[in-house]
Amino acid sequence: MASRLPPADATLRSGPVAWLGDRLVPQEEACLPVWDLGLTQGIAVAEQLRTVRHELWGLEGHLDRLERGLAAAGIVPPCKRKTLVERIQLVARLNAELLRTEDDLSVFVSVSSGSSLAHSPRSWDNRWVNAPSLDATQAGSGHAAIASPRTVIWATPIAFWRWNVALDEGLHLVTVQVPELPEAAAPRELKSRSRMHYWLAERAANEIAPDALPLLKGTDGFIADTSIGSMALVNLAPRLVLVPLKHQALLGVTLRLMVPLFERMGFAVEAHELTESDLAAADEILWLSTPVFGLPVSRFNNQPAGAGWQGAFWSRFTSLLASDLGLDPWRQARQFAHPEAG
Repeated sequence: MASRLPPADATLRSGPVAWLGDRLVPQEEACLPVWDLGLTQGIAVAEQLRTVRHELWGLEGHLDRLERGLAAAGIVPPCKRKTLVERIQLVARLNAELLRTEDDLSVFVSVSSGSSLAHSPRSWDNRWVNAPSLDATQAGSGHAAIASPRTVIWATPIAFWRWNVALDEGLHLVTVQVPELPEAAAPRELKSRSRMHYWLAERAANEIAPDALPLLKGTDGFIADTSIGSMALVNLAPRLVLVPLKHQALLGVTLRLMVPLFERMGFAVEAHELTESDLAAADEILWLSTPVFGLPVSRFNNQPAGAGWQGAFWSRFTSLLASDLGLDPWRQARQFAHPEAG
């Protein structure tokens, strides 16, 4: 069946492009109205993907989570999944044409719930006070959406520079006092644009050590997530990889997709309630996130952690994943980790 997407205009192909609502636009024009609920209230569900050799990686897993997040937020998907896939693939393909062959993209998808009745210019129109489509519940909330959900899809070269130190020395994790949101407040699978607590956690971590990434705990005191990735603790005897329980952490797409690889390495994967003591006792600690797939944790709360950068598990893991991908993502990341590399 022929694609329903419009052909990319030649004027768009001279620079980065994005998908906004129902059309392809130059990336600099991919702007939401200031009264969109994604901006005024952070009511938007998002995913970050990446390409591998200019092809999208883990797309289905990210879309599965996006759909679960939209359902949890009560946001109706603005288009069918097949159409969304076509749009994501188009944005990735057109932007990849601007890259060097050995570079790759981060691809972002954000779906907001639409325009806010309370903040829209239409609120000036008295006809909206008694509009038939506005029921009493919506009027009372002040956050009723008066437009369909909006989708924005854009791409940038992967920001490898964020990890230029960790690529050579491993990550430094520190626990912070900012807690992860409780499951009752926001389902773990709801990856929303309202990420203020992660912002505060990162600020708290940087006050402890400028290069540190925060490790958040739940209100129950157990380990949850870092601000931008998942945790996996490696025990060599017995051969076991421990991850947080589903209701305590996001359990990111990359972690889920790595489980079969862990099992191929001969390690069972189990979910447990994890504490700081478990991290301190682990033979190796892995941080997993889509942009760079993963990094070893070499320091935890200003102390050496596990085998650090030279762990046997990490070495085997990176070798197998690079073989599966047909690309060494860490060599790629080092190549582009410094601005002058681009």
